[in-house]
This record gives sequence, structure tokens and C-alpha cells, in this order.
Amino acid sequence: MIYFLPNLLTIFRFFLVYPVVICIFEKQFILAIGFFVLAGISDFLDGYLARKLEAISEFGMIADPIADKTLIIGTLVSLSIVGEIDLWLAYMILGRDMIAVVGFILASILLSPYKVKTHFSGKAYTAFLLVFLGITILASAEIFYYQLLNVLIISVLIFSIFFSLFDYFRDPGLRLLKKVF
Repeated sequence: MIYFLPNLLTIFRFFLVYPVVICIFEKQFILAIGFFVLAGISDFLDGYLARKLEAISEFGMIADPIADKTLIIGTLVSLSIVGEIDLWLAYMILGRDMIAVVGFILASILLSPYKVKTHFSGKAYTAFLLVFLGITILASAEIFYYQLLNVLIISVLIFSIFFSLFDYFRDPGLRLLKKVF
């Protein structure tokens, strides 16, 4: 039973998206950050336990990144709808993620066998994005004023968007272009 724990934590994270989104729409930002942090802890724990218990599964390898993206997109879109994140930035983030998803789908189809590998730049981008979303929720709760910090975080986030896209265009992007042309 303990070997299923990482997958149960991933499923639990899917269910945490709903309260995060509802709390944001209801402007209950303190509760939203609580659920958001709980989701982050479950993400850390499921990865740690999967490696520690040698319980890495096909389900986990597929469901974990989907749970992460569901949390990120749900939080991002909710914060944008209630006016806490500018639409241009939300579109930039969503555009980057759509490019990455389409690229991975094309790579899996055209470069078989293709093993999806994450780049450090992609992990850094996700980390900056999660920090940005968390700080935005905290600022929405008026826990602290973050104008200067916001400019810095958005600048780093935008840099990480372009850097990670460049990385993914190099590989698998260049291999895809060679295959197609």
C-alpha cells in the first residue's frame, strides 16, 4: 500500500486545484495560499517518496506533470480573471506552455522513440512561476506590499520563459526541424 502513496499524493494535488481556484474567485486569498502551499508540499512529497520507495510508476510520470500544470494554469487563470495578474503576462505564460506541450507531442510522434526530458531551464521557469503565483496570492491578501519585488519577479519570470523556450527549441526543436525538412 505504501508504494501507492506517491500516486495518491498526485491525485490529492488534482483535488487541491478546485479549492485554490474557488478561494481566489471568492477573494479568500489566505485560504487560497494555504491550499496552494499544501499542493506544493504534496508535489515535493510525491516525488521524494517515489524515489525513496523506488515506486516510480508510469501513472506517476504522466499524472505528476499534468497535476502540476493543472494547478499552475488554474491559479494563473483565476488570478487573471479577478484582476490580480495582467492579461499580457498570463497570455505569455500560457503561450510558452502551449508551445512546450505542442513541441513534446510532435517530438513523441515524429522522433520515436522519444523520451521526454526536462531541461534545467524548464524546472527553473516552473519554480519562478510558482514563486510568482504564491507571492501574487499573498499580495492579493494584502499581507505585504510587493511592488518592487513584483517587477523583479516578473522580469526573472519573463527571462526564464524565453530561456526555457530557447532550450526546448534546441532540443527537441532542432531534431524535429531536421526530421520534417
